[in-house]
Amino acid sequence: MMRLNSLVNGLIAATAVLFVGARFIQGAHEQGPVLRAAATFVAGPSASDSASVTSASNSSTKAALAALGDVVRPLSHARARDGDQQLLRVQDGAS
Repeated sequence: MMRLNSLVNGLIAATAVLFVGARFIQGAHEQGPVLRAAATFVAGPSASDSASVTSASNSSTKAALAALGDVVRPLSHARARDGDQQLLRVQDGAS
């Protein structure tokens, strides 16, 4: 029991020395490459980059909508659902 208590106290003291000693290491307050990359990713693009990204995404969105417009237009016709309702009647056995 006494050895276990001494072991626990020793681990607590070693952890405290590690944390306090880490503050005295030179360069410990500087960000490493991984933390710097993560901070840059989370912060997002800068204001000058966001303008070009916004215009690029707007143009690609407009191009995608224009490409899909011809395909979607026939499906949006008022009578487009008539075929679906006739199909349902046939499947249900009603004609």
